[in-house]
Amino acid sequence: MTELEQNRIFDISYEMRGLAATLVAASRGDIQDPERVIEFAAGQVDRLAGNLVDCITDNDAKATAQG
Repeated sequence: MTELEQNRIFDISYEMRGLAATLVAASRGDIQDPERVIEFAAGQVDRLAGNLVDCITDNDAKATAQG
């Protein structure tokens, strides 16, 4: 596994954990504003989706190779 692949997996894991932490905080009442919960979660899902697409389609490696 290359360093780029390892970094991608770390990024995806980081976003998944961030989403989980946001939802747990909301369930405990630590984030009381529903709009903030949705904003945080939506941002994390967006980044997670982007990271997954890049990983699956190998966009980062192609961009790096093209310089």
